[in-house]
Amino acid sequence: MKKESLREYIASDLFRNCGQITWKAFIIHLFYSRSFKITFWLRLTSYATKKNQRILRAIFKNKYRRICRHYCVDIPYTTSIGKGLLIYHGFGIVIHKHAIIGNNVTLSHEVTLGDEKGHSPVIHDKVLISPGAKIFGEVTIGTNSIIGANSVVIHNVPDNSVSVGIPNRILEKKNNSSINRNYWEAL
Repeated sequence: MKKESLREYIASDLFRNCGQITWKAFIIHLFYSRSFKITFWLRLTSYATKKNQRILRAIFKNKYRRICRHYCVDIPYTTSIGKGLLIYHGFGIVIHKHAIIGNNVTLSHEVTLGDEKGHSPVIHDKVLISPGAKIFGEVTIGTNSIIGANSVVIHNVPDNSVSVGIPNRILEKKNNSSINRNYWEAL
């Protein structure tokens, strides 16, 4: 990850949080937004680890661990996470280190992306995972899909779908959601 790429990751997370990229928004969200605070320190720790900068990694890792402990979040900094991660009400989120998360993914509180028999979920771009959803094993969530609240996802979800229930079932084949979620598009 290049330094410019780190800036883009942080800018994309900020844009998803507030819809703008300014220094004022950065400072305000760094101090007052738990979602941005988590993603900011996640990105810095991940960057220092990939660049093999031991001193920075130790400092960032310590700060990131304290923030994760404070907000009851378990997102390993080695997890593959795309640009524009948005965390709503960041409490109780657990993500396995081998899970793959695409761009513009929204995670709500109490979400679990777990490993089953050595396989972890793959979440594609523009996915909304509602509160309490649990996704286990070798499951792929398609682009522009919505996972309903308290769903237990053990089957693949195709693109543009809404999935609900325990175990999950496809409610709709086409998700024509017109909600503006401040998706990050590379500038």
